[in-house]
Amino acid sequence: MKKLGNIIGLVVSLAALVWLVTKYDFGEMLPHVRSASYVYLLPIPAVLMINFLLRAIRWRMLYATGQRAALSDFFSVMMIGNLFNNILPARGGEFVKIYLLGKIAALSKSRILATVIVEKAADLLIAIGLLAVLLLTYPVPEWARKAGLVVAVIALCATAFIVTVGLIGESVARRIALLAGPSPRPLFVRFEHVVRQVSIGFTGLMSPARVVYFIGCSAVIWALEIGVMYAVACAFGLDIGPADLLFIMLMILFGTMVPSSPGYIGTFEFFGLNALAVLGVAGGAALGFIVVLHAILLLGSSLIGVGCLAWRGWPRIVATPDTDTLEGTR
Repeated sequence: MKKLGNIIGLVVSLAALVWLVTKYDFGEMLPHVRSASYVYLLPIPAVLMINFLLRAIRWRMLYATGQRAALSDFFSVMMIGNLFNNILPARGGEFVKIYLLGKIAALSKSRILATVIVEKAADLLIAIGLLAVLLLTYPVPEWARKAGLVVAVIALCATAFIVTVGLIGESVARRIALLAGPSPRPLFVRFEHVVRQVSIGFTGLMSPARVVYFIGCSAVIWALEIGVMYAVACAFGLDIGPADLLFIMLMILFGTMVPSSPGYIGTFEFFGLNALAVLGVAGGAALGFIVVLHAILLLGSSLIGVGCLAWRGWPRIVATPDTDTLEGTR
């Protein structure tokens, strides 16, 4: 099944690249790339670093109870995971995150998995709300409206699942323990431990204060990402306002959820250029804007990830004893 998913992702990316080559003339893009005002891009490294730091703070905040690791652990693990997301299929970097944080910070991998799921689902819900507003105000193609509806249904199902597990997860874990009897079998013990840890992880957003904190932090993160896009647009002389940039970002976000090659090669360009076309922006400038934006995002996350990986040292991480025991609830 995993191989099938990788094959599908590769086919989707190849199809998007074929569309890109047949639809756009890269020779037309080159003059725009040469004449771009790259001075606008100078603040981008600092903006990206602040963006990633806020994402690490937000991820760490999801540990509602118990001991939490240092912020440097969350940041370095997140950036190493992003690096592997750029080079592994099927977002394999997310599993790298869980493995590394469990090793480095001695945290339960089940609980780490829960925080990763909650963070992604909450981010998706915010994006769904923004997309719903934009779909009512933008003349998007019919396929975009249908895709938005499908993603909305998925997001609502994910939310219902998170709330259910957060409310009754520990009760389920206790029932499993009782079902196992006075001398529980190892499989029951392990499963009960996983359910309990996942439930604890899901409680990270169950308080109103944490919800407000998460949304506020997310708003700043999204504003910074729009700022990066605005700088690239200015470099290419494109007059695109913040609301239009948000629309482009959302279209790329939901578009890159489909299976694709590592780094969203092809799909990023496909959905970005189609979003620009809705706004009446096309040609070499549009292609240059999307290609340079994609390159900046890939290089930015990858270079920071390489630095964090060199600092942590992969052999040293692997050699760290695994403390994810059944007794640990950290």
